[in-house]
Amino acid sequence: MRAFFVHTALLVLSFSVESFAWGEHGHRTVGYLARLYFTPNGEALFNELLAPTAMFDISDGAVWADDHGVQIRMPFSKPWHYIDAKDDPPDNCTIVYSTDCDPDKHCVIAAIVNMTSRVNNQALLKQEQSNAFKFLLHFLGDVTQPLHTEEKCKGGNNLMVQWGPLNSPREKLHQVWDSLIIQKLIGYKRPTSPDPNNVYDKSLARTWAAELKTRIDAGLLAAPTALECININTPEKCALKWAGEANKLICSYVLKDGKNLGRDRNNDDCRWEWHGPEDVSKEYYQGAVPIVEAQIAKAGYRLGAWVNALAEQRSVMRRNGITFDEGSLRVQGRLDL
Repeated sequence: MRAFFVHTALLVLSFSVESFAWGEHGHRTVGYLARLYFTPNGEALFNELLAPTAMFDISDGAVWADDHGVQIRMPFSKPWHYIDAKDDPPDNCTIVYSTDCDPDKHCVIAAIVNMTSRVNNQALLKQEQSNAFKFLLHFLGDVTQPLHTEEKCKGGNNLMVQWGPLNSPREKLHQVWDSLIIQKLIGYKRPTSPDPNNVYDKSLARTWAAELKTRIDAGLLAAPTALECININTPEKCALKWAGEANKLICSYVLKDGKNLGRDRNNDDCRWEWHGPEDVSKEYYQGAVPIVEAQIAKAGYRLGAWVNALAEQRSVMRRNGITFDEGSLRVQGRLDL
C-alpha cells in the first residue's frame, strides 16, 4: 500500500463539483449499469461491502467519493479523480504516466491501482475495504471522462463556452461534459420540490442504464472495446489504457476546434482560442452525444467486470483459508477512517 493512501494530514483545500467527472447522473448510471452485469459472486461482494439499503443503493456508492463529507475528511483524495496530460491539443493527445501522474502518484490511475489492491486486502478492516470499493465505483467512471485526462485550461474548467441562448450565463467546458450534455440527453428537469432521497435522479439514471444495456447486449455499443483490458492483476496497465482512450477524444472532438496558444502559465490560466460553435448546446452537443454514451457504457461494463473479478478473487482466497474482517459497516455516505 502506498503511503499517500494512509496519510491523514489535515490539508486545507477547497472543493467544488468542477473536480469530479460525469456529474451525479453519469456516475449513478455507471453504477446501475455495472450492477446489471454482476455475477452472483459480484452481487455477493456488492452486498457485503456496500450493505445497500432502501436509501443507499449502488448509485449512491458511485457518487460517494463526491460527497461533501468525504471531501472534507479526505482533502488529499482530490487528485485521485483525474490525471493531467501535459500534451498539446488539438494536435497531440498523449498520456505519459511518469510525468502526468505527480511524483507521489496522486492521480486516477494510481487510485484505481491502490483501491483495487485494498478491496481484498485481508489485513484491512471491512470498513476500509468498503471505502475502497466505493472509490472504485467512482473512479472507473472518472477515468472515462475526457477532460479528466487533460491538463489544458485545468481540464476545461478555465475555458468558458456558451450553452444555450446568448443571454444565458456562460459555462465551463468541463461542466458541459460533466453534466449538461447528459442532463439534456436524459431529459433532466430541475425539480420544483425537495427530493432529499434523489428519487428523481435515480429514476433517470436507472432508465438510462437499462437503455444502454439493451444497446450493449445487441452489439451496438461499447462492449468489445470495454473488455480490451479487464484484469485486476494488471490494474495500472488497464487504467492507463482507459485514460489514454479518453484522452484521445480531446483531440478528436472535445478541443478539436481551437488554437492552442501555448502552455498555461498557472492553475487559473487558459491559453486557448475557442474556434468551436458559438452555442455548444446545438451541433457540438449532437456530436458529443455518441461519445458520452459510449464512454458511460464502457465505464459501466468495465466496472461490472472489475467487481466480478474482485469477487472471484475473494472467493478463491476464502477457499484457500483466508479470512476477512466481519465487522459491521457504519452509516453509508460518511467516511470512516
